[in-house]
Amino acid sequence: MIKMVFKKIWYQRRGNSWLIIESFIVFILFCLLVDLLHVTFTPIVNSPIGYSINKVYDLKLAKDNSIITDESTQESVLRIIRQIERSPAVEAVTVYYGAEHFSCYSSMHMKNDSIEDYAQFFSVDEDYFDIFNVEIEEDGGIFPWKEENGEPKIIFTQAASKHFFKDRDPIGEKIDGGRNLSYGPSTVSYRISGLIKKTKHLPSNDRVEYLYCYTTLPEDYIYDTYTSIAFRIKDGISYEEFENKMMDDFKKLLVAGAVYPESLLSFKQIKKDSISSGGDMTYGIILIVGLLFFIFNIFISTFATFHFRINKRKEEIGLKLSIGATRRTLMKELIFEGVMILTLAVIPAIIIIVNLYYLEIGWISDLPITFLRVLGCTSVTYLVLVMMVALGTWLPARRVMKIEPAIALKEE
Repeated sequence: MIKMVFKKIWYQRRGNSWLIIESFIVFILFCLLVDLLHVTFTPIVNSPIGYSINKVYDLKLAKDNSIITDESTQESVLRIIRQIERSPAVEAVTVYYGAEHFSCYSSMHMKNDSIEDYAQFFSVDEDYFDIFNVEIEEDGGIFPWKEENGEPKIIFTQAASKHFFKDRDPIGEKIDGGRNLSYGPSTVSYRISGLIKKTKHLPSNDRVEYLYCYTTLPEDYIYDTYTSIAFRIKDGISYEEFENKMMDDFKKLLVAGAVYPESLLSFKQIKKDSISSGGDMTYGIILIVGLLFFIFNIFISTFATFHFRINKRKEEIGLKLSIGATRRTLMKELIFEGVMILTLAVIPAIIIIVNLYYLEIGWISDLPITFLRVLGCTSVTYLVLVMMVALGTWLPARRVMKIEPAIALKEE
């Protein structure tokens, strides 16, 4: 049957050539879109966020200015922190300032030699690394986590290190950066004391993380309601037990002077809200909608092309049926012929795609261009188009095969 199908394709080469050209263009465009989906969503699914939020809660404080008290805001905030530490449900507490996981950014201007840029930063205390289980890749004297000789410490991600220091080892180097506080010097020199693994600030977008760092809280840091407080509950206590049975008593510990809890949410819930809000998923949603629209147009185009092609061969199909060919055998032959036409277009298309990858003409991504990446994208594209060709052949052919053989012979 294979030899017969290729002969038929060759005899009808004038009409089939346009179909091969169309399939060639469609395959390249479809493959590039599949690869775009791959480089967009693979990091979201596979790459770790660089820290753990298991059983960690975020506390936001506010101040009621109508309440008059002798206790300063800083004293009230510190008292709340101490009360949380004494809670039987809490394992550890940490304080940080700057960017917030899954919520907002806080950047500071940084400069090293001739390289200047903005980096997303957390100013944190030492307990932060334990509570969030930050994955440290290279320790160059991180602990004790405090300023040494008036120099605050800073930890970079590998991406930030490569950006500011190229191929040099940054451990022990200095970098100038803004302090991002309303008091004290506007610029300080930070001592790089370690590197951490790649960190994602938002759960649904790996590209957001680029320049990312942790810095020590200044020794003269003034605690206020803008201070972020996080704590981890003990291992023997579940989310449900803490929130349903212990939350009411726990919230009583969060009031001091004029300061009260504005919100108390688990990072698990904050992450869920961040994803459901879609704020950082807009690009992905647009991409998926665009791909679905493109697939729909390809299907309509394929269906229309093969419908026209099958209708033109109505008499041929009727003639074969009249001389004893079964509908099942004839259907297999037509579908196989369509798949072979697609395959003839795919072979040169794959050569073009491989060259596009080789020349790095494609999507900007940290994902390496590997044999498996190329094989996966081309295979998925080929399988989807095969299904479209099969469906686009089966639907019109099924209707045409209902023709009476005698009518077909008369028209022939």
